[in-house]
Amino acid sequence: MASSIHLDEGVSPDPNHSPGIVGDDEYLIREMCDPGHFDESGAITPAAISLKHLISEGVSVHRRQHTSIEFIKNSVRNRCKDRQGWEEYVSLIKVAEVRAMKDEGRQAFRVIDDPIADNPGRANIYASPLENGPISSGHARKLRKYLLPLLQNRMTVEAAFQFS
Repeated sequence: MASSIHLDEGVSPDPNHSPGIVGDDEYLIREMCDPGHFDESGAITPAAISLKHLISEGVSVHRRQHTSIEFIKNSVRNRCKDRQGWEEYVSLIKVAEVRAMKDEGRQAFRVIDDPIADNPGRANIYASPLENGPISSGHARKLRKYLLPLLQNRMTVEAAFQFS
């Protein structure tokens, strides 16, 4: 894992743009396209979470409390625009549920705010680093199986902002 990745959940990597560290009571929004992230039965597929992102780049999400419905609509539209006939969806994830997941007795995932000037609500989910070295692709596949069920609740952008 690259040493430049910020994995301290208690400190913002960019305090100038951050609305604060990510709280357990927050909801995260993950953008998805159908059929790309779902199979014929509607079940989430592993394609919804890249192993590379889980290990080193972060699984990108938005902090619902720090973004707008218009921003998310535009963002998911841009994600799916080149895929003719694909539908736009999001999943709503409670931060506390992500952080509560355990792998071999330790916290499996970290949720880190990753704000930028035009998107202060940007955040990432990372696999927690292992004590004995980098996360292997095999271990990342195992962790991805823990996270996938949280993405199963696909909904429209409007529904994500109405849910409480």
